[in-house]
Amino acid sequence: MLSPSINTAVAALEEEGWIPRLTDRLRANPDYVAQMESAHRAYANERWQYLTPEHRQYVEEKKWTSNLRDVGIAGMQNFDAVKCLHTHYAHFLARPAHGNLIGQWVHDLLHPAAVVNERDDA
Repeated sequence: MLSPSINTAVAALEEEGWIPRLTDRLRANPDYVAQMESAHRAYANERWQYLTPEHRQYVEEKKWTSNLRDVGIAGMQNFDAVKCLHTHYAHFLARPAHGNLIGQWVHDLLHPAAVVNERDDA
């Protein structure tokens, strides 16, 4: 994260034990898991699409294809877990259309007043 204040705030969430708490929340709902699998796959697909044909050939020769084409956010292979709140939040901010639910939850934790206001507006 480029912002020192956001980096510090997200680190504080990790220190407060939010990684296992959000993992539990994720695993409690199959729809959440499906949404995160979709976000991971969208990220991996976009990463793969950025490679030129020459770079793809090099990756394939090195046998790195699966690592770049199939592995998700923060190098994750297990899409029903949370590894690093920083990477999920960065992905959420950079690619909102990918639907990173963990990143959304981090955002909600960092901005609780906005969540309350959104609920009041509904």
